[in-house]
Amino acid sequence: MYDGCADQIIKHVTWMTTTDAWRKSDGAFIPAPLVYLNQQRWDGAEIPESFTGIERVKQMDPALVKIQQDWNKAAPMPDYIKKRLAEMRKGL
Repeated sequence: MYDGCADQIIKHVTWMTTTDAWRKSDGAFIPAPLVYLNQQRWDGAEIPESFTGIERVKQMDPALVKIQQDWNKAAPMPDYIKKRLAEMRKGL
């Protein structure tokens, strides 16, 4: 479902972690993951061209860097598993 826009989602969330709104009130305004996905908040979001993505995050949070590195090494989900998951979701 989100395979085609995973890179855009990751880039947008990475950028959001650098904003004042994300850090305000100890993260009280961080969107819930399901809300973010259901509302497709990354779609049409403007990310400043000066944003350097993971390079900026390296200065902020080593855990996010590790997540990005693991994501880059991960194998894509096999098509037969995607198909089976889609079949299972239809049954719900």
